[in-house]
Amino acid sequence: MLKQSSIFCARSPGIAELARLLYECIRSRDLLQGRRLHAQILRENFGGSKYLAKIILQLYAKCGDLEAASAVFASMADRDFVSCSILLLGFAQIGSTAEAKAVFDSMPTLNVVVCNTMVGAYTQAGHIEEAHIIFQRMPMVDVVTFNSILAGVVKGGAVDEALTFFSQSPEHDVVSWNSILHAYAQAGHLEEATAIFCLMPEWSCVSWNALLAAVCDFGSIDHAREVFSQMPQRNSKMPMRDSMPWNAMVTAYAQTGHLLRAKETFDGIPHKCLLSWAAMLGGYAQNGRAEEGITLWRRLGQEGIAPNEIAFTSALALCGGAGMIEEAARVFQSMAADHGVRPSREHYSAMVDALARAGHLEEAEELLASMPFPVNPVTTTSILSACNWHRDWTRGERAARGLLEIDSTHSGHYISLARLVL
Repeated sequence: MLKQSSIFCARSPGIAELARLLYECIRSRDLLQGRRLHAQILRENFGGSKYLAKIILQLYAKCGDLEAASAVFASMADRDFVSCSILLLGFAQIGSTAEAKAVFDSMPTLNVVVCNTMVGAYTQAGHIEEAHIIFQRMPMVDVVTFNSILAGVVKGGAVDEALTFFSQSPEHDVVSWNSILHAYAQAGHLEEATAIFCLMPEWSCVSWNALLAAVCDFGSIDHAREVFSQMPQRNSKMPMRDSMPWNAMVTAYAQTGHLLRAKETFDGIPHKCLLSWAAMLGGYAQNGRAEEGITLWRRLGQEGIAPNEIAFTSALALCGGAGMIEEAARVFQSMAADHGVRPSREHYSAMVDALARAGHLEEAEELLASMPFPVNPVTTTSILSACNWHRDWTRGERAARGLLEIDSTHSGHYISLARLVL
């Protein structure tokens, strides 16, 4: 934070000092002090400085205040290539592709950097056709251009098209290789993904994590263990601080029922992140190990780690499975009150399910009615199942008719109603 005295000093700073202070605001993303500086510049009649105007434009664009940036841009008498580029990049960074394209079209000249910015903005927004049009208009392309298009195509899941762009690229860097690896990995083509990995001239954290994720999702647990065991030894650049591969293995072990190995892997993570805790909590929840899961949940709080949405969902499921209604209620109420996390549909559903399982059907029904989301069949079905179990026919009939109101064409809902009657 800049000291106010350094800005509003007795002797008015010159243009060089004002520029230095503005750049300091840009580096620290201090928009408030930047605005104060801008106001001072206008008061002291430095507003006509083209040099300061470009820095002020950069300040607002970098800090995401594109309304102010556009106003500064409109007030500039000389809107040259540099000022256009600054505004274009600002719009691109916040995903305003229409505004970015308007600036792009107004530019008298273009270079590969500006075109790459526009291509990147379109691919990030999922507008691959528009990005391809810019790509075809470019007089010269580089590996950054190909990588931008390739990333967008991979994001859309078009594996064959991704391979075409990869093959057409004049050169490949680690970003290119990681993109095509991701394309095959996320499509479940494990053999091809492994072959690409072996062909890569170098591996980064992203490379290893992509391969491991693919093996965990589509391969065997033994194959995943083999890849995981090789990661630190085969790549000296692989930082042990990166918890992503460890988290993937915790999840893989838990999903295949190897909870002891999942816990051993979790305990061995050198630098646990929140996702590490969420993965282990999820493993306990999936396997119905409520006691161990609740112990881990309490340990999370004792270590001062703020839970995320995934961790809360697992905690509610654990409490519900163990019949710990008071604990579940505390978890649910603490989300917004203590952690600023707004309960989602999944959190409401988990809490409704916990109440219904324990026979608190009236409270479950009331919570279902108070949900700030449209009622979904899964939540209503959990109440209906509990009504059958606890022989509450009146409330069960209401739940069954609620299911039919949601979707009267689903045959399963009629079967649920018939079971209730029988």
